[in-house]
Amino acid sequence: MINHFRDEMPRPIIGVAHSMGCAQLVNLSIIHPRLLSTLILFEPVILEAAFGGPNPGLHSSLRRDIWPSRELAEESLSKGLRKWDPRARERYFKYGLRNVPTALYHPSDPNVGPQAVTLTTTKYQESWSYFTPNLEPEHLDRLLLPDWDGEKQRPYLFSRPECWSAMTNLPFLRPSVLWVFGGKSFLSLPEAQEVKMRITGTGVGGSGGVQAGKVEKAILKDGSHMLVFEKVGWCSGTAARWIQKWFNEWLVDEKFWTEYRSRHSDGEMLRFSKEASMVARMPVGTKRGEVLKGKL
Repeated sequence: MINHFRDEMPRPIIGVAHSMGCAQLVNLSIIHPRLLSTLILFEPVILEAAFGGPNPGLHSSLRRDIWPSRELAEESLSKGLRKWDPRARERYFKYGLRNVPTALYHPSDPNVGPQAVTLTTTKYQESWSYFTPNLEPEHLDRLLLPDWDGEKQRPYLFSRPECWSAMTNLPFLRPSVLWVFGGKSFLSLPEAQEVKMRITGTGVGGSGGVQAGKVEKAILKDGSHMLVFEKVGWCSGTAARWIQKWFNEWLVDEKFWTEYRSRHSDGEMLRFSKEASMVARMPVGTKRGEVLKGKL
């Protein structure tokens, strides 16, 4: 899609995500290593092991999702969103609610009413985003669960495999990364932060990680998992500072690629260069700097 609309989506493209969206951008960057030039990942749900406790989709599946009017819906929802920045809350009301009819609710139902509003994303769709039920017999795992880990996921009644695959992929992440954590978030305990900082970008094909200056973190001391909705100013300022630092480095790299000419071939990329011809005569296992009857 980006290639098709490339005239409207010029590089560099920056990936910004929150919560489970961080896992999606990490996995996208594994599929297309140079598509996103840098990532800003707020409160990532990228895990080594599952947390204990109730199914994370339980609360969503039990929430109220139909109100007689928009005014009553906003009044009801405001209680749970009282810590949100007013601008975020306003946009949630604008885009997170919709008028009936929907596939679930029709105004002809006496329990609904003609002025009723419901959630734009149904509570069931939201719940499914938190867990995928594992309800079929094990002999179907090869067909139904090919991307589920055989030890950490397939034995259990539900999972969300993207969160674990993203953790596995972190060493091979090519874009630079700013991790942003909430100091009071149960998803961002110090040990979870340390693991991400230690492994991100350190594998083959990765950015080089912290040691190469490609991975950093920012912590909002009193921030919760919902910090992007509650502390909009801090989050945007943190992102802006990272983008400014990263963009200056990106310009240097772009200048290199603009001026670089490969020594593999002639100027038209049709024939070996002299250096490539010499390399072709060298045996397997020849190291950089070693030559046979000549210099590169």
